[in-house]
Formats: sequence, C-alpha cells, structure tokens
Amino acid sequence: MAAGSAALVAPESPKPVPADATLVATAPVAPASTQISNNPEQAAKTEAARVHAEKAQQEALAHFEFDSAALTATGRAMLDAWLLQASSDLAILVTGHADRLGPQPYNEKLSLLRAQAVKKYLSEKASPARRIQVLAKGEALPVVNCEGDATPETKACLAPNRRAEVTAKPKPIVKPIAKPAVKPAVKPVAKPIAKPEVKKIGIPSVMPAKGSIVD
Repeated sequence: MAAGSAALVAPESPKPVPADATLVATAPVAPASTQISNNPEQAAKTEAARVHAEKAQQEALAHFEFDSAALTATGRAMLDAWLLQASSDLAILVTGHADRLGPQPYNEKLSLLRAQAVKKYLSEKASPARRIQVLAKGEALPVVNCEGDATPETKACLAPNRRAEVTAKPKPIVKPIAKPAVKPAVKPVAKPIAKPEVKKIGIPSVMPAKGSIVD
C-alpha cells in the first residue's frame, strides 16, 4: 500500500439472525400535528387553552389581601393592562369574591366592597361609572379549596379566591323592527247610478165594434 493513500475498508457482512429471535415491526412515527389531532384528550386540552387565551383578552382579575377591599399594586397593574385593550363602548360587569374564612354574611359584604373598589378605579381611569355593574358572590364560587383553620398557610392557600373579576359585556344585537308594508289606499269604484226604467203606457186603440156607424 502506498504511503498516504486511504485504506479501503470492506463493508461488514450482515450478521445472521438467530433462529429464536423475534422480529418487531417498527411503525412509522406520525408528525406531531397528526398525533394531536388524532388524540381526543390532547385536542380537548388544546381547545381549552385556546378558549382560555381568548377569554383572558376580555377579562381582568384583581386580587386582594386577606380581609381587605383595597386594591393592591398588582391588581391596579392588571386593570391598567386590561383597559389598554378593552373597548371603551362596552358595558362592564365587576364580580367580587371572598374566601371561606369568616361568617358568610361578612364575606358577602366584603366581596361587594371589593367589586365597588374596582368599579371606582375603572371609572376614575376611563370607563363611565354608569356603564359598570357590580355583583357580589361572597364565598360561593371559590377557585381553590383548602382545608384548615385561619392559619397563615391556609390564608396563603386561599389567596386566589380573594378576587374581583372584570368582564366586558358585548352589546346585544338589536334587529331593526320591520315596518309593516303600507298598502296603497284603494278608492272604491263609483258604480253608475242605474236609472229607473220608465215604461211607456200605450194608449189602447179603440176598435169600432161591428155594425157601429163611424162618422
């Protein structure tokens, strides 16, 4: 072999397959998009994520400290971000919530105060107060459920429930009322007055009787 020349390596001959070996056919791997579309559970998760993303563009969320109706700096920042993309001519619904700690009547009042605090903030920023409706749900609609007494750990766990949700309500589509078609006035056709038929009375001719003398 000459110096510096590349060595030629003969290809390996295929090894014989043992008689007791089991051959396993490998199925072709489908593209990722096909796998998602053929998986109902994954498709449902994808659709839920899409709906959640669209919903996030229409809603804002402000959280509150325990036993407080004062907006936090984070809550104000979230409302400001929502106002930047919200339409100015839509009606707004603010729903206040509370956690389960404390008497139920107290939590209902606290959730109302939280909704009113958000309404006041929005009306001072851009939205007229007359277009903002408030609703209090108390502790009826929790986001998380945490067991335990009013310990610091339980309060921290229940923090997502102390919130006020802001929803823009689209204007209802008002269909124009179709006016009934006005039929043109039909003038009655005057019937010609029928003249009474006048029968002519004929004077009977007097025939002279036989044998009478006519002058």
